[in-house]
Amino acid sequence: MRQQLHILLPFLFLISLTLSAQDTLQTKQLFVRVFDTKKTKIAKGKLQYIDKDSIVVLRNEKRTTIPVNRIGIIKTKRSVGHNVAMGAVVGTSTGLVFGYLAGSEGDFIFTRAESALMTGFLGLMAGPIVGSLTGIVKNPKAFRINHEPEELLKFKNAISEKYQH
Repeated sequence: MRQQLHILLPFLFLISLTLSAQDTLQTKQLFVRVFDTKKTKIAKGKLQYIDKDSIVVLRNEKRTTIPVNRIGIIKTKRSVGHNVAMGAVVGTSTGLVFGYLAGSEGDFIFTRAESALMTGFLGLMAGPIVGSLTGIVKNPKAFRINHEPEELLKFKNAISEKYQH
């Protein structure tokens, strides 16, 4: 029974991915962070569209309209801290699972729990390193808007080739 479960679980996982992929039409959208002139973040989320005097950002199924007179800077993509945190989460969870599966039951070296803790700790150390490297490579950009509709139009033209909005 246990051997059948090892075969069945990956199969069920793959089926669930294809089923959830059919729910919505995925489009490539730009993640933006919007700051005022004092560098205070006023909004973040996926860019929905840009008008001549505002932008609309979607976050958690909630649309936020930000008028150009509030926008100081628009930064594209997520911050490096996000990549570091995601690297830590993925590294730790992968290490825990791998260590548990690699550990042996009642062996003289390490138990499954000890092996899971050690490899989870190694993943916790390696994950943020990988996350910081990917954060540096992803090349985020900052666009100064400074309440100017012309600068917002330049931002729209700069991203329109690459992203659908």
